[in-house]
Amino acid sequence: MQIGMIGRESANAPVAKRWLQAGYQVVGFDPHHEPGKVAWPTGTTLVDRFDDLAIVLSSPRTLWMAMQSRAETECVYNTLLPLLGRGDTVIDAGRSYYKDTLRRALVFSRFQYWLIDVGICGAWPLTDGCCLAIGGDRSTVERLSGIFDALGASGAQSWGWIGREGAGHFARMLHQAMKWAMVQVADEGFTILGLKAEPAVDLRQLATLWDHGDEARSCFLNLAAPDRVTKRGRMGAQDAALDEAPDARWVLEEASELRVGIPLLAGSLLSLLREPSP
Repeated sequence: MQIGMIGRESANAPVAKRWLQAGYQVVGFDPHHEPGKVAWPTGTTLVDRFDDLAIVLSSPRTLWMAMQSRAETECVYNTLLPLLGRGDTVIDAGRSYYKDTLRRALVFSRFQYWLIDVGICGAWPLTDGCCLAIGGDRSTVERLSGIFDALGASGAQSWGWIGREGAGHFARMLHQAMKWAMVQVADEGFTILGLKAEPAVDLRQLATLWDHGDEARSCFLNLAAPDRVTKRGRMGAQDAALDEAPDARWVLEEASELRVGIPLLAGSLLSLLREPSP
């Protein structure tokens, strides 16, 4: 089976490697390719244009796209749409806004294309701590189950169908907000620990202990990791502010539309939006 991939090499290369190891044929296209940067894994067929991607792949096509910005995603969709054919499937694993996904799914259905949205919940590129929350037509997701099995460390346990189109991206959005709130809690706690002169605390050692033996391990896993803790306790939370800002705004808008009170999430998300750009 062939899989076409659209997106930056740095994000897609680890995914392509897993699919190649599982026996899939991968055709890659990076609209922003820069010579000398991270290379696609050996065995990947590379193309230089969207048109070539459509030509190389056999119908019905399966395409995986993972774009990092809303504008970039919209551009790719607009370019792909006239190149697709009946029965083609696009798997959107990028940072898409779920309302955009709902709109695109409606357009796809008119042409009998399939749109599957994958919410990457965890580290990216894919690691053992990553899972896939998937939305879209359930029968199509099940047909592509082998693709998703190959990406997770636990196979079928690393992904799941959670609802119709938009569900995966909606879940990813909330996951990012919840993760940021946990980062904020850990950051504030380590700040207090780091500013205390007497008794002084070895923050890196403490982070390691909490990461392996504390009941709140899931909250501190990768958030309070030793390599993220500085002498003053700050965990470099500002580094994530620019990337997470769109999700923060979307979650606040969603809560307002649903008239749901989210004081803890709102406080952390507003703090994120006030962070200076890195």
